[in-house]
Amino acid sequence: MSASLGPVQPSGNRLRATRASPPGQASVIPDRRETYGAALQQFDDLVDAASAIGPVSRPLPLYYAVHQAGKAIAAAWAEGEWHATGHGLSQDYQQQASEWQGDILRFRVKPRMSPGVFGIVAATLGTARLTGRVELGALWSALPGASPPAGADSWPLALPVYPLSHDDAGVPSWVSVCLRGRPALDDAEAINRLLATYPGAAGAQVTTYQGNLQIRPTPWGPGVAAMWPETDIQEWHGKPPPEELSGLHVLNRAPGYRSGDEHWLIPEVGDESDQLPPVLLWWILLFGLSLLARYEPAAWRGALDLDRSRVADPLTQLLDDALVTVPALLFDAATQDRGATP
Repeated sequence: MSASLGPVQPSGNRLRATRASPPGQASVIPDRRETYGAALQQFDDLVDAASAIGPVSRPLPLYYAVHQAGKAIAAAWAEGEWHATGHGLSQDYQQQASEWQGDILRFRVKPRMSPGVFGIVAATLGTARLTGRVELGALWSALPGASPPAGADSWPLALPVYPLSHDDAGVPSWVSVCLRGRPALDDAEAINRLLATYPGAAGAQVTTYQGNLQIRPTPWGPGVAAMWPETDIQEWHGKPPPEELSGLHVLNRAPGYRSGDEHWLIPEVGDESDQLPPVLLWWILLFGLSLLARYEPAAWRGALDLDRSRVADPLTQLLDDALVTVPALLFDAATQDRGATP
């Protein structure tokens, strides 16, 4: 069985610091402020508890930490009814246990009819919410910055994108896309077909020089040079075009992730090809892992057995990463571009 090598230090201090000066409506409405502070106190306690225990039990406090942070975000930003109840997510009870017990990455979750905390937070972020069933492996593979387990070839991966040059407006005009081993870096047609499956890369094409693909190093491995399509803006007759139409689309279609010059193409997930931001991908994934830990403890423990399970080591690393990554994403969800200061 895998075991924790020691407590992993969570990264929740920036979110904790907002309690003294809450964002949004929690700054002016007393009961919203009370809920914001109380929910984030529970978030801190639960993240601390998750960091102190091993991976067999970690999904339980970690998911509920996310849930409570979601209640704080709803208190700050939800319009109208903000007293969110319920998860907004559920196990896919129509799935047979035999479909996933040999491979927990096949375990599926789905949305509930009522939005719950998850749906209300998605609405405050202005993003899509989950609308169909989705396998845990698809969620994991779609996470920027996360290394999926070896052999998880059934789902498209998030692809890092690095600007190589910029136009006069400072917009990337030539980028390097790391394909993370899929497909080989010598088949331009296959690469273009792959890029076409990512909403953020619609119309992008790899570039060649004298018939050869141009390969550039990236922190994630070799990347192939690509160009995003330009948009004809002449029809705006001298008026400033919308941001989506100004120059190339890299910054809009492959938004930056966490910090630096790294951008990511995020694949669609689930039966309904939902486009979800990283914070919601993590949220749903941790919900699914918590279901396994709660209701299928033997299968969950078996998946973490380093002597028998090929996903044990990467799954343990994923849960370690969650302690650092998820609080940072929740901080952005609570404060980014909304006038709050940490």
